[in-house]
Amino acid sequence: NPEESSWISEHHIVRVRIGNFPPFMLTDGKIQGIALDYLTHIFNINGIKFQYVSASEVTWPEALEYIKRHEVVDMVPTAKITDERKKDMIFTDEYIFAPWVIFTRTDSDFISSIDDLNGKTVSVEEGFVMNAKLEQDYPGIKLKVVPASLKNSAIIPVKDLSTGVVDAYVGNLLSTTYTIQNRGYTNVKVAAPTPFGNHNQAMAIRSDWPELVSIINKTLTSMTPEEHAAIRNKWLSIRY
Repeated sequence: NPEESSWISEHHIVRVRIGNFPPFMLTDGKIQGIALDYLTHIFNINGIKFQYVSASEVTWPEALEYIKRHEVVDMVPTAKITDERKKDMIFTDEYIFAPWVIFTRTDSDFISSIDDLNGKTVSVEEGFVMNAKLEQDYPGIKLKVVPASLKNSAIIPVKDLSTGVVDAYVGNLLSTTYTIQNRGYTNVKVAAPTPFGNHNQAMAIRSDWPELVSIINKTLTSMTPEEHAAIRNKWLSIRY
């Protein structure tokens, strides 16, 4: 529409904060991943320029603050939609879907639900939705919070579980399975579902750019099932 065309004609360079969050984003060596395949496809089709802001420059909690203030970072390619975040930023439609599950070791005690984690130590990533959710709703669980400033902060929780530092990890099925497969953590297993549903991902964008949200949503909708499958199947070896 005219508003979207006008926004594109203003030649914005969109500042996209990226981090190492396999398989959604991989930043060791070549910058790639499911979310970035979607992002480059959408931006290239619409002639939108962008530049990456790395995790070494801006941590995840800092990125969300910058998006609120329209400074340094304009968007992130993956974020969970929450009522709190919607106060300060706008979201595209969800485009990546992954259920939350409990991971333990193959030699761990039987775990059937989140309630069985009371008194146990669980690893979480600083600033992620699960960090706040477990802290608020499950005070009986001891949390080992991995600082967002650490390199490979998304991989460390699974490593801590594999090596016995913690008893469990609550993570999304797609990224955690990818980490298990590619890092060789063969003693880590899916133990139980959670009551948290899916860790669906959308793109989070500064609140004064509704045109960009609309452009992204229209492009996602116009993509064929084959185009979606080509991106997903390139990265995911599991079916659920």
